[in-house]
Amino acid sequence: MEKNIHIYSKNNFRIFTINSKNIINEFLSIHKPNAFNSLVYANIINAFPILNSVFSDEDIKVIYKLKTSGAVNNAIVEVQDGIFRALINNELDVKKEDINLNKIDFEKVIGKGVLTITKTQNNNSYSSQIELQHSTFIESINHFLLQSEQLYSACVWVLNFDEKDFHKVTRAELVLMQKMPQATENDIVFFEKFIKENVLKNSSLEEYISKLGAKKVDSKFVKSGCFCSIEKMKKVLENISYQELNKIFKENKNKIEIVCQFCKIEYEFSKEDFEKNKN
Repeated sequence: MEKNIHIYSKNNFRIFTINSKNIINEFLSIHKPNAFNSLVYANIINAFPILNSVFSDEDIKVIYKLKTSGAVNNAIVEVQDGIFRALINNELDVKKEDINLNKIDFEKVIGKGVLTITKTQNNNSYSSQIELQHSTFIESINHFLLQSEQLYSACVWVLNFDEKDFHKVTRAELVLMQKMPQATENDIVFFEKFIKENVLKNSSLEEYISKLGAKKVDSKFVKSGCFCSIEKMKKVLENISYQELNKIFKENKNKIEIVCQFCKIEYEFSKEDFEKNKN
């Protein structure tokens, strides 16, 4: 699989880049959300999956949850082992002509809310939470990295939709520059000047990194997928008492169907699958 996350080093900074165009388009073509949700999915997919590389641990699972008073309502992105899945929970059905997909208005779309990031490793979980008080998802991430991880970071990004197809982006990239502990004031000034004088949307991602003169040190990939399985779904049903489960089977002609909220795969179970639990 082609690697779409690259890690560089320059002047005591680590630089993370992601080209998420293909994974966003694949996700949107499969799930076919409405225009508004396409906009939100594209933004959170362009923003969150790259953070697992920033956290560095290969076996870490990270769940990003947005809970807002605005139009998004609730959104979740889960990332582990190079796989991400995402889900938005709202009742909006906005036509394309009612929204400018190439300019997200944070105040109207998000409103007030919180971003919760939960990291799980070796069965140990810990969460951090910040208020959403910035103009974009990306700036909220910068705030999180500074407040929770004590990592000074700066992001530049570009996200453009096809004007004729809201299930297709023409460009989706992000560059995250992270200060290392040994960075000097001169290093910080160098990056601040570079960001000010170079606009990502005015060049390709490759040209941008070339101008920066950074050295590549690693590459990774992330793709759309799911973590559901028939075993996990069965465990959900096993949490229900046998008596209640038996009642459900009787009401549904001795079968139960469960649909994964993320990938929409349907799992079907018969009464015989749970006979051993009746005692």
